[in-house]
Amino acid sequence: MPTRFFHAYIDDGTPSRTTLFGGSQPPTPPPRPFSAQNQRHAHFSPLPLLPPALPLAPATPPVPNASPLPPVRNRASTPTRSLPSYTKPDFPNLASVPLLSSANDWFKWYTAVLQIIEATGLYDHIVDIPPAGLVVDPTAYPSLPPALDFANYTDEELEDYRTWWTLDDIVSFVLVGKLGPVPASLIPPKRDAWGSPQRSARDVLRILRVKYGVHDAGSAALVRESVLSKKVIGNDVSSYVDAWRKAVLQVEGSH
Repeated sequence: MPTRFFHAYIDDGTPSRTTLFGGSQPPTPPPRPFSAQNQRHAHFSPLPLLPPALPLAPATPPVPNASPLPPVRNRASTPTRSLPSYTKPDFPNLASVPLLSSANDWFKWYTAVLQIIEATGLYDHIVDIPPAGLVVDPTAYPSLPPALDFANYTDEELEDYRTWWTLDDIVSFVLVGKLGPVPASLIPPKRDAWGSPQRSARDVLRILRVKYGVHDAGSAALVRESVLSKKVIGNDVSSYVDAWRKAVLQVEGSH
């Protein structure tokens, strides 16, 4: 029968092996201390230092392709307007504009100034306000000065107000830059005695059109009746031709 052992502890805490029948065997000798002598016979393989395992990030579910938003369309009754890109400090060159001194000069003068104003992108500063309910081209809506409460306003509101009048001054410069003495005397100063703006470029063109052009159907009818009533007196055919030419230029240079 094989001998069975179990461990027992004596008073000093040293474990000893005791047989099942009470016999004991001497305690196991302690391990030899590590010395420089047996260091030569020891081989150590350093364990690699591994970084702690990081938790796996949860997989991000794929984002479905969002359907593109439909483009925003402006209603014709409430158009939006962005500021034009013409912000150069120098004013347009007026060398191509003839001098406006009388109604005979209206057509050529109006054609030249209109071309320059169109090129600057500021046509909306001279276009007339359409009748209520009339839908016109989005680029033909008039630009009006922003409302500003002089007693209570923000920096943004003041900047918009200044920007509008700066652009309007460019259009006014084109309109008054080539006026003869008499047409120039019809234009009031931009500011009143208190420094507030009292007329815009649209007002300048309206004054000149009423005086030298045909600004409505009623005025055109008057020009027609006036020229039809003229007759050649004697051999003065040139005066009769000039009257007709003046009437044609007035009608063609206006709307």
